[in-house]
Amino acid sequence: MRINKREVFGEIGYVPHAGQLLVHQSRALRRVIASGSRWGKSTCASMEIVTGLLEPSPATLAWLVAPTYELTQRVWLRVADVFQEKLPHRVKAIVPREQRIVVVNLAGGISELRGKSADRPAGLLGDAIHFVVVDEATKLRDDIWPSYLMPRLIDRRGWSLAISTPEGPGWFFEEFRRGQRNR
Repeated sequence: MRINKREVFGEIGYVPHAGQLLVHQSRALRRVIASGSRWGKSTCASMEIVTGLLEPSPATLAWLVAPTYELTQRVWLRVADVFQEKLPHRVKAIVPREQRIVVVNLAGGISELRGKSADRPAGLLGDAIHFVVVDEATKLRDDIWPSYLMPRLIDRRGWSLAISTPEGPGWFFEEFRRGQRNR
């Protein structure tokens, strides 16, 4: 059973613009948003996290990754605000100090989001995750995606969303080009 994102968006009062809607409608396992500032990348990513956490499942583990903990705050706070203000009955725990959110999904299972920093990659080892959102992706070292993040998704056939303002060659550019080639 898949979640009806339009229904959830209506419930929480989110109206995506045409570009954001394309991202939300995509069923690709790997999605990349490369756009300028003020496009709404963080808002789009936040709403993808909200719907990902609500997706019916016995249990879901997700990560929000950025180059530093401070940079994860922007998206993490938006997700926390949506759950606190619009879906408080689903909240089991919100722990700002740990950048952790635990909610009851639409199947009654437990879904958890953890904010992670890529500045110490050893902290990105171990867990098998259902999805990852990478913010400020161009600022990550080129080895972080293939060595630390992508392998976490394999066990669960998890999805990813990488967002950033374009900034020349690197792993983010390669992922964007891969999508452009329809791969």
